Amino acid sequence: MSTVLATRKKLCKFIEKDADDRIVKMIEVLVKQYSKEENQIIGYNDFGQAITKEQLLNDVQKARNDIKLGKGTKIDELEKESLTW
Repeated sequence: MSTVLATRKKLCKFIEKDADDRIVKMIEVLVKQYSKEENQIIGYNDFGQAITKEQLLNDVQKARNDIKLGKGTKIDELEKESLTW
């Protein structure tokens, strides 16, 4: 069993049996803050639309997959295209 899975089970057991209201409230605040961080705005695209951390990570993963599949512009094509800019 992985360490993370074991820790999850211990935490769930603790919350169910031993956690008082104060601890539960603290965990709730922690979870809410974590959720905010995942959806926080970290920048804007060239159209002025907000970009969240989650969107950026998804875009990076898509780009990595495209590279693995050989999709994209080769450097010599890009150099040729840049002459028309």
